Amino acid sequence: MNFPKIISLWSIPAVRHKDASISPENKERPMRSELPHSDTWIGWDKNSILINIPILGDTDGNRVNYFNHPNDMDETWIQKQHSFEEGAKKFANKCTLIKPHYKKGYIYIADISVIHQTHRDAGCKDRVSVEIPMYINYPKKGDFGLKDALTYNEIKSIGIYKKLKFPLKMGQIIGESGVKRSIEFSLSN
Repeated sequence: MNFPKIISLWSIPAVRHKDASISPENKERPMRSELPHSDTWIGWDKNSILINIPILGDTDGNRVNYFNHPNDMDETWIQKQHSFEEGAKKFANKCTLIKPHYKKGYIYIADISVIHQTHRDAGCKDRVSVEIPMYINYPKKGDFGLKDALTYNEIKSIGIYKKLKFPLKMGQIIGESGVKRSIEFSLSN
């Protein structure tokens, strides 16, 4: 796909496990993915794309829904919001659901501004997916995901002469919703 000529920085992939039902502690979180949202609302640079890959579990009943934007969309749609709740109230009712298609074996590529949400049908099972934001152009300083990104050459060097280390243990969370991703790593020789 000639990614090195298109992508300036690759964010470390996030593995997403979505239970069959939303956990009680996440039910009222203002940045929960169950609300229709754009990743620009938490501060991702607008020159990014979002890659989502469903890999395990019930990807029919426990999926990501994507929405069409209206034709009169403007810059206000991609400005940082205080919460997904705030953004959803302003913009989601102006969008239309795209017929759901979220299946293992597919790679979903979307502009970072695309409105999407976690959706669970009644009786669904758990699922696992991988999410990879990527920058087309180098982002502005202070961008939400800049600390978690590597160049193409750094990515290519992993396993050859570089090692990627993740110090966090399973269940350990360092992120803060809308402030910091739950990813910590080091790249060493």
